[in-house]
Amino acid sequence: MSRRILISMVLPLSACLTLTGAVTSQASKDFNCAESQIRAVEVDDYAIKATGCGKAALYNRAAQSPLTRASFDLSCPAEQLQMVPLGDNAFGVEGCGKKASSAWVDQAWVGH
Repeated sequence: MSRRILISMVLPLSACLTLTGAVTSQASKDFNCAESQIRAVEVDDYAIKATGCGKAALYNRAAQSPLTRASFDLSCPAEQLQMVPLGDNAFGVEGCGKKASSAWVDQAWVGH
């Protein structure tokens, strides 16, 4: 196998590992949970789901979650919020009897 082919096969894999690693690190902080207990899995082209220590959240490819903004907008503690991917880099957030949606636009979460 040529060196060029080998490099082209390894680079996408390392980018994926780096992305899930970034989400794992951020979720560890968000969940107040050891990184070793966090599992990050790609849900679709826009979302990575992190789970651990009894919590779950969706993150975009910049390893950022709309939970902080949704918690403020809905006046609901982040640990009571549930998230679902809506596609096109948008997420639904539900908790405390309320619903909201957010999309990642121009490096910021924007509520709908």
